[in-house]
Amino acid sequence: MNTLERALRYAEEHRTIHTEWVQYWRENPPKTHDDRVVRSAVGGIKHHQWAITRYNTIIKALKGAA
Repeated sequence: MNTLERALRYAEEHRTIHTEWVQYWRENPPKTHDDRVVRSAVGGIKHHQWAITRYNTIIKALKGAA
């Protein structure tokens, strides 16, 4: 696996993490103080959607360079 392939794999893996957080918060909106502390630490839906958009840009560029 070359550097470009590793970079693409990394970007896709991290995009998936953000996608999972968006799904989690949609299914489990914060209701308690502890939930809000977790959301503050890991980011809410808007933060993760912004990250997904950035990773989409990276992935598109890496696939274009492949």
